[in-house]
Amino acid sequence: MLLGLAELIFFLIVIMGVLGILAASWNNFFDNTSASGASNAARSKHPLRKTAWLFIFVLGLTLTIWGVYQVVVEYLSYPVSTTIALRHYSKIQFPAVTICNQNRVDCERLQRVIEECQLTPGQCQVNVTKVGILEKINASSCPLPPQEALQLALASGLGALGGAVGDVLGGVGDTTGIIIGGDTSDGGGGGGLLGGILGGLGRKKRSLLDNETLKDDRPADVALENEFLELFMRLDNHERASIGHAFDEFVLTCTFREGNCKNSSFFWPSQSPNYGNCYTFNSGINGKDPQGGRRVSSMSGPSFGLTLVLNLNQTNYMQRGQTTQAGARMVIHSSHVRPMTDEFGNDLIPNTLNSVAVQEIVIGREPAPYTSDCITEWSKTNYSDFIPSSGYNYTLSLCQRFCLMTTFQDTCGCFHPHFLEGDMNRGDFLPCSLTHGSNQSECITRVIEEVDVGVRNCSCKVECLESDYKLSLSQSQWPSTQFSVRSGITWPFRSFMGVSFHFLFQDEAREQYGFAETKPNETSLEQNLVKIRVFFNSLNIQHVTESPKYSWSDGTMISALGGALSLYLGISVVMAIEFLEFLIDVILNVYSFGIRGKKVKDQTTSAKGSVAWGLNGLK
Repeated sequence: MLLGLAELIFFLIVIMGVLGILAASWNNFFDNTSASGASNAARSKHPLRKTAWLFIFVLGLTLTIWGVYQVVVEYLSYPVSTTIALRHYSKIQFPAVTICNQNRVDCERLQRVIEECQLTPGQCQVNVTKVGILEKINASSCPLPPQEALQLALASGLGALGGAVGDVLGGVGDTTGIIIGGDTSDGGGGGGLLGGILGGLGRKKRSLLDNETLKDDRPADVALENEFLELFMRLDNHERASIGHAFDEFVLTCTFREGNCKNSSFFWPSQSPNYGNCYTFNSGINGKDPQGGRRVSSMSGPSFGLTLVLNLNQTNYMQRGQTTQAGARMVIHSSHVRPMTDEFGNDLIPNTLNSVAVQEIVIGREPAPYTSDCITEWSKTNYSDFIPSSGYNYTLSLCQRFCLMTTFQDTCGCFHPHFLEGDMNRGDFLPCSLTHGSNQSECITRVIEEVDVGVRNCSCKVECLESDYKLSLSQSQWPSTQFSVRSGITWPFRSFMGVSFHFLFQDEAREQYGFAETKPNETSLEQNLVKIRVFFNSLNIQHVTESPKYSWSDGTMISALGGALSLYLGISVVMAIEFLEFLIDVILNVYSFGIRGKKVKDQTTSAKGSVAWGLNGLK
């Protein structure tokens, strides 16, 4: 019992000694510090004034600690700051330009491929098992060749005539009715034998063209598009390319910096479910183009850019609502990324000159652990197997497309026709049926809804370096109605009293672009030509750059801490050293008292005779 009491007394003595050391050290610091508030309290003689200054100091110290805490917490969250700068360059890398026709299937090429497969199956450009698909597309979407069209017109006319004759003659006697009019018990109606034969011939021809009954309650154009896509996307890339618009027929002229670039090796071909064959100029992944992705512009303006003249060839467009618009699709993008024609393209109408002034915008982001959490390589995603050996840079939009495509495949057992980006992505899956009410269509709708509400998420991240292009598009009529008449005479009119005298004139435009001998059933020059000029409007690049908000290397973290420390108490580096000295004094005084048992008098004893245990008095 006595031993326990002695231990308690010893413990209290130690505590009192430590508190005395702390009080003495604090008084020494308090009397000599330059910290705002504390020094004022030390100099104050009146107790009320001293108390007020002490309160202000404690409040300032509390707010300072809170401010430093906030800076540290924000620093550990890895925030970024964004700067925007406009920089001038002596030359700028020219972007890639992708062009597509608004029509996916060239009916003339389609019919040529079908004919070749029928005549020489060994040289067929498609799998022989898919010739039936081509025939269905041709029957449902393309006009008949001239001979078949004539036969159909003749058969339809004879069928109608035969039906009418049969109706008239059907009631003329039993014999006549049997031979010509058919059964007389119904008053001769029915067209008779001759009418039945001729009418049946016409009906048989027409049935080859009629689409199957659509089991879809959505608008007719949507239902028709869904049915066509399911059929069209059963073909692989090569097969779809063989029936799309060929490069030599689509691209009439090409000049870059006023030099000829009409060479198929300068254009990288790709396939789009919505636009068919597309061609990319200056693609960095085009192994056939030695300058692909390395072309530059050292001057602004059209003369130092790309100029294209395209032939839409509307005569060979699909019919029956399959191609409802005419024109071209253009995408301007970085030379090392895959063109996303659906998301980022611009539509160009026929009979126009389209001047596209470009300004490049370069966006730089910070990788993890910063908030942008960007990536640069496909290897950090689950879709690196989808990238061809030639490769193209990572982009968020393409990653999201791959994500949705694999989700449809895993969940619905098919691939969505709109999301296929290459044969290597399709595996053994067939295109999904988008017909409303089908199991696959309902599955796709359910997956999209789950993505919308966040039940399903794609782990795709933004790219660390992104090149975007701001476009300023202006249009004018091209070619003009008076485009270089070869005679060199400016005629005041080409028609009079509603009668056209156009045949008397030979336009240079028609001669130059192959429309000098337009056939009656073909579309005109104005309906087919599109001219595009792509150029930089200046040699300035806008940089949008993220950088760490707080960094020790550039002093931003030191500045943030300095601001938090100096805002309320005006703490500087020297004052911080004073606090450090105070802590060292406390530690050494406690050590001296507890280990060595020595008291030390401070050489800077205050006027009141206060005693401190400090560095200066340690002996």
